[in-house]
Amino acid sequence: MPSEITIAGTIVAFVLISLIVAGVSLIVTAVLVLHNQATTSLEREALAAHQMILILNGMIINSTTLEVNFTVEGVSLIPLTAMQVVVKYVDTLSKTETYLLDYGSNPGWSLNAIYVGNTTRTLSSGDYLAPGEKAEITITLPTPSSGAQPILVILVSPSGSKGEYALG
Repeated sequence: MPSEITIAGTIVAFVLISLIVAGVSLIVTAVLVLHNQATTSLEREALAAHQMILILNGMIINSTTLEVNFTVEGVSLIPLTAMQVVVKYVDTLSKTETYLLDYGSNPGWSLNAIYVGNTTRTLSSGDYLAPGEKAEITITLPTPSSGAQPILVILVSPSGSKGEYALG
């Protein structure tokens, strides 16, 4: 009889301890998420103040395809595939269009190369652009451009740094 009570008591104790541990884990996770959300905007502002995206040049390949070369100046790296591209242009229906484009989407943008001095590297060696490195990207527009007016390209890093360039 006492062994059955001991086993039942042990099981109840184990369940209670498990629930307490799970609850503490959930609370710690929630606190960390809230902390990250609270500091993220401050960190972004600090990073944006110490980095700048410079669009070096660009080219209109055709009415839906652009090529842009850029670099970053400052003290921090920019996560490349987290960057967003904003384009503003007049389409073939004479309507001014503004789109937010993401990496790897179509329409969107893709990375052609990262230049480090006279050599190139790929994303497999790191998903970032360091100060002094140059990136070449291809932008695919959602609708054809009329070609009558310049296409404004704005590159935006996750920290809020941005660079602007007018093509055409």
